Amino acid sequence: MGFDRIVVGVDFSSSVNQASVWVHNHFAPKADLTLVTAVEPAPVPRFLRHRFASEADRLEGDLHSASARVEDLIEQLGLSRAMPMARAGKPQDVLNDVAREIGATLIVIGSHGPVVRPWLRLGSTAERLLRHSHTSLLIGRGEMRESPARVLVAADDADVTPALLAHAVSLRNQFHAELLAVHVLSNAAFSHIASAEAARAPSVEVAHRRLAEDISAEATQWLRELATGGADPGHLRVEVPHGSPGDEILAAADRFAADLIVIGRYGLGRVIPAVLGSALGSVAHGARCPVLVVVDR
Repeated sequence: MGFDRIVVGVDFSSSVNQASVWVHNHFAPKADLTLVTAVEPAPVPRFLRHRFASEADRLEGDLHSASARVEDLIEQLGLSRAMPMARAGKPQDVLNDVAREIGATLIVIGSHGPVVRPWLRLGSTAERLLRHSHTSLLIGRGEMRESPARVLVAADDADVTPALLAHAVSLRNQFHAELLAVHVLSNAAFSHIASAEAARAPSVEVAHRRLAEDISAEATQWLRELATGGADPGHLRVEVPHGSPGDEILAAADRFAADLIVIGRYGLGRVIPAVLGSALGSVAHGARCPVLVVVDR
């Protein structure tokens, strides 16, 4: 499993430029890249329209200039396999449309501003794509200079998890990377299990040690059974913390010094504003490394 056709959303920012080079040189060095920039005509007040060319002529000129800028960027960054494209429309619509047209398996976007937690930047192109993209997403974050040596997969009890594992194992094999799977229990679930274990153990310390060992073993077996399509997880490290999923995934990524986080989205449009502070939103905006969002279609 891999990414052979990739669309990069270009806004000429340093984060997107860095992500483009990283994908081209390290993440998917054999993939065909299409660097796409979206052009939205600037609004002109009615009383000044006589000073400007027609909207169609202005748009044609803007598209020509944007295409030339993308061509220059490709040469500047040394992206030998990349094709330039400029398209009129809103960025999220343009990227989704181009991805469908060329059969892309991944859309790459950049991040902007400092790392903050939780997700606060509603209305951005990235947030809209997180909700509505039909294609998996790679969000460029942090230092992207080498192939990922440590891959963390956020494994939830959902239909997308087998696809997550397949991608994570494929990346592990491609980069000869360490692989850590993290499943976060709710505080309520952990408390219920811990109470039952404490009743059978001679002490709280013994109960917590037994519980940690049992949960880790059961989670490892569960993930191995979910692995599909020949995606043998091999030596798979598993952590099962409890608490807020987004916070615990980010904390595990920091402990693991993850170079890439793989996380899922459970169907089109289900990431609504009310839950953008939960696992996907928090990880996408708070990670210190690139985040691969695998879309469950």
